[in-house]
Amino acid sequence: MLYPEKNIAIHPQSQAIKEFGIKVKRLNPLGKEKHTLSEPHRHDYYEIILLEKGSGIHAVDFEEHQMHDNACYLLAPDSIHHFDTITKAVMQGWLLEISKEYMQTLDGKFGVLFCKNRGKMTLTIPENDKIKLASLFQLMLMEQENKQAQSNEIIAGYLKILMLELARQLETEQQEEAHKPDERFVAFLEWVEILHKEVKSITAYADKVHLSHRQLNRICLEHTGKTANQILNERVNLEAKRLLFNNSASAKETGYALGFDDPSNFIKFFKRHNGQSPTEFKTSMSKIYHQ
Repeated sequence: MLYPEKNIAIHPQSQAIKEFGIKVKRLNPLGKEKHTLSEPHRHDYYEIILLEKGSGIHAVDFEEHQMHDNACYLLAPDSIHHFDTITKAVMQGWLLEISKEYMQTLDGKFGVLFCKNRGKMTLTIPENDKIKLASLFQLMLMEQENKQAQSNEIIAGYLKILMLELARQLETEQQEEAHKPDERFVAFLEWVEILHKEVKSITAYADKVHLSHRQLNRICLEHTGKTANQILNERVNLEAKRLLFNNSASAKETGYALGFDDPSNFIKFFKRHNGQSPTEFKTSMSKIYHQ
């Protein structure tokens, strides 16, 4: 099948998210439903998926993740994802949807949990911690359904505890470095999320976080083993793949959207990072996802 001439589906915010900023949902509480069909799609809000039971494949931004029990997925807005349709994936657990506006009211470090360059898109939760997280989801759902006085404030409190638990889990899984992430590194990642389409100068990012180019590189290497430029290029490359997959825009238009003045430079950039041209990438993706 040819690559579709329409944009990939965007799942908009529900009325509950628009009104309250967050929505909690129980996934398959009886464990009898099979998740059989999920076309690639994206959301304009954050998602946290906690699987108490899971099997099959979850593809996020062109990377496949084997679903398993006690898995937690952190999805940022505009992430392209879908669930495997061949294995009839089993999903039982919890879903939390958070608007971008609501996320901005939380501690800034929580948003970084969803940044791909920060770490894992999938967390494996120990059984005891899974029970604790599931209870927080349950408490939020009860407040959401009861709608009593101060329910919004109570939900916000439970959400903060949930995010802190996830932050702790992420740090535990990444504990090769036995220190708290440098706030300047976290700030750099946030600026990359905001400016990667327009700003390609590492010196400009270093200035934003009050570091020299060399100091920023050292901090990035300590946290990820990658230079600041590698982190920026990975984010630009991810956005390029999203744009190419998302619609019928040409390589030239995609390059301009990402701040490349010369289309040939974008094509060289894309081929260097993916081993194929933008056109070849779109063709390969259409064969995989749009047969």
